[in-house]
Amino acid sequence: MVHGLSFDCPDCLKRCTSKGGLSRHRQIHRQFTPASEEEDENSFQRRFHPLLNALPCNADGEYLPPFSPPAPSPAPPANGLDPQTWAPFESRLEFDFAHYHFVELQTSEHQINTALDLWAATVTQFGKTAPWQNAAELYATIDSIQQGDMPWKTYQMRYTGPSPPSTPPRWMTQTYEVCARDLRAVLHHQLGSPDFKDAVDMVPYLQFNHAGHRVWSNLMSGDWAWKQAVSICSAFAGEKLELEEQSLDPLQRLGLKLQNL
Repeated sequence: MVHGLSFDCPDCLKRCTSKGGLSRHRQIHRQFTPASEEEDENSFQRRFHPLLNALPCNADGEYLPPFSPPAPSPAPPANGLDPQTWAPFESRLEFDFAHYHFVELQTSEHQINTALDLWAATVTQFGKTAPWQNAAELYATIDSIQQGDMPWKTYQMRYTGPSPPSTPPRWMTQTYEVCARDLRAVLHHQLGSPDFKDAVDMVPYLQFNHAGHRVWSNLMSGDWAWKQAVSICSAFAGEKLELEEQSLDPLQRLGLKLQNL
């Protein structure tokens, strides 16, 4: 994109003064090689994204003072008991029963069914029922246990490409179960954890070795993160321009648009 006598890089929004300068600059976005084991990554040169600074801010986008503490945790319940303490079990008794048979004794399915029959026979006289009718229901409850607030999700995957005319290999016809967590939620938790303080690159960067060749070592040194930063900055610039236009009369709006062509 050309702005007057300047030439903007579509990858990082760097403004060059000539077409040749833009061509030379864009080479840094094309030439890259993996870092070799012999090279010391700490000695590489880094060129950080010029528009994103990763300074901490609040939900309204206002910068926080340096070394600001994190937001306080939610207040505990008034009685000191969290109703979700034993979730997905309804009570401590159910949790202890499952832990005792499944973890400590590693009870067989047949023996769990027998124990549940005895439980049901004991509480039936009081008009109640056992929490599970059989071991399969107990296993389903155990499988629904969540660690933290990022549940596991199960996906069914199967090959859908072309098959050979003869008997296809088994992997082409089978359905596979994949268990995974929401990667976006995982990233949010990592960024909010003090364990990762000063251990995460918050700003995309371009990395160069001693020969001046571009190298990459993690997500933030790759093209995807850099282009995402460019996209964010472009969207922000568009919103800012729109707000400026709203405060101008029609003639001033036209002049502002012509200025940004």
